Amino acid sequence: MFSVKNAAISGVQCFLFLNSSNVLEIKRGTTVLRSGTTTLTEGVWYFIEFKASVHDSTGIMEVRLDGVVEIAKFTGDTKHLNDNGVITHTSIWETASSFKGNFDNYYVLNTEGTINNDYLGKIVCEPIAIESDDVTAWTRSAGTTNYENLDDNAGSPNDLTYVSSSTLNQVDQYDLANIDASIVVNGLKLISRHSKDGIAARSTTMSIESGANSVNQVLINTEVATSKQIIIESLDGSNAISDSDVNIAKLKIEVTK
Repeated sequence: MFSVKNAAISGVQCFLFLNSSNVLEIKRGTTVLRSGTTTLTEGVWYFIEFKASVHDSTGIMEVRLDGVVEIAKFTGDTKHLNDNGVITHTSIWETASSFKGNFDNYYVLNTEGTINNDYLGKIVCEPIAIESDDVTAWTRSAGTTNYENLDDNAGSPNDLTYVSSSTLNQVDQYDLANIDASIVVNGLKLISRHSKDGIAARSTTMSIESGANSVNQVLINTEVATSKQIIIESLDGSNAISDSDVNIAKLKIEVTK
């Protein structure tokens, strides 16, 4: 399923494999080092975490399934190829199973820094909608509130409802819905969709504000532009994001060109 490589040498050092019984295995080359105990079922989402370091005597591999250890940590020879053990590539790999499934999010992390440097635990995406107007200077296409023109499903945006502005530095700002206090926030992703008329270049700045700005700026020079940005740090630039950071946050859009 997931392989660990060094670009300097052709081949795989070690990898996580799904065998013909739909059970996870960790392998060095073709050698099975350990196997899991859970038989994966089609149609069920799993959050799989694979930790690996490459060394001929002190390498490690471990697997967690939905935040729980599935394959206990193996320590020993994980270096299949004759190189320095540096990991330069990770890949989604074929398996021996006839399992039919899909991959959603794929994260690659190292041990540096203080945020997202180890197992994340089971991760789910929680959509946060805008729920009311805070500042309304942009022109709405319909209705009596601006935010209701911006709450389309991200997968099927509606070009008939929108807010618009051609005035430099003009701002709209919206309140975000609260999240449950039990949710541990690892990061935020701001997804926005922009359109423009005319041939002149335009840019808008979108930010989530909660004491300080986390900015996603897009230069709009095509008919439609969709932008995404993952905001990992806290909204005030200090520690990991808390539910209270999100609950007081506002979405701001501004014409910057």
